[in-house]
Amino acid sequence: MSQKPIPTFDFVDLTDPSKNHQLLKDMAIACEQWGFFKIVNHGLEDRFSQSILQQMINFFDLSTEAKQSIKKHANQPWGFYDQELTKNRKDWKEIFDFNLHEADDHSIWSTQTPDFKPVMSNWYRSCEGISERLLQCFSEILADNRDHLAARFKGDNSSFLRLNYYPQLPDTTSLENLNGESDEKNKPLGISEHTDAGALTILAQDDVASLQVLRDGKWTTIEPEKNAFIINIGDMIQVWSNDRFKAPPHRVLTNSSSARYSAAFFYNPLYQSVCEPLVKSGPRYRPVHWGEFRAARANGDYADHGEENQISDYRI
Repeated sequence: MSQKPIPTFDFVDLTDPSKNHQLLKDMAIACEQWGFFKIVNHGLEDRFSQSILQQMINFFDLSTEAKQSIKKHANQPWGFYDQELTKNRKDWKEIFDFNLHEADDHSIWSTQTPDFKPVMSNWYRSCEGISERLLQCFSEILADNRDHLAARFKGDNSSFLRLNYYPQLPDTTSLENLNGESDEKNKPLGISEHTDAGALTILAQDDVASLQVLRDGKWTTIEPEKNAFIINIGDMIQVWSNDRFKAPPHRVLTNSSSARYSAAFFYNPLYQSVCEPLVKSGPRYRPVHWGEFRAARANGDYADHGEENQISDYRI
């Protein structure tokens, strides 16, 4: 039996989620069963393939020296990086991260790609607008009030845009040099299995199928679809929903025939936000101070500090 694709929703129908009860029911089911869904007709059709993707290619094609000159580190969380760890395992990728409210520092932007900053800044704002609309849907579903969660995000929140470049995997001989072994089990992953720490993620990607979600104990590939954005919920929505929705474990495979590019917008609360279940009784989580949780998770990106902090650590 073939696997059903993840649900798809028309973004136009989300103009006023309080008036579209069936859509909210369907979205809730998608989050209960998958933790993933797609949106179409979001107003950014073809912008990724025609503009964003080319800017990403231009940037990641820069020399190693140029990219290393804007490398991020523990005291500067924005910029280029190529040594990130997920679950203490090095990812097979290069990234560029920035938060529009914190990234005015010219030192993180390469002078060799002058259009890169304005193009990506506009994309950031567009993704932020889409995220606000989606947050209204989750607020309506979980609290019967479309604006219930809004205050946790107003102002200089901790959201950020991550540009991902997954280089083509070298041949088996090179793999032996990387891992000491050549068997499939030790093959590098673009990103190892993880859940996203924040509220929700908007992903735009090229046509290389590499993203997988763990569902019912099996890895399912999420096929790219032209002009469709992939949405997945993160740990904070899992907490607010009191486990009604589960942040889905997912990973990115490497590809021996092609490189892959994607742009992930992580919609995150204000650093000072405290997240706890939106239930009147029977909470399954103690309050989560988002800034502390995010900082602890981010520290694991740079070095192996032992087991990463997980949202399950906050269960009552």
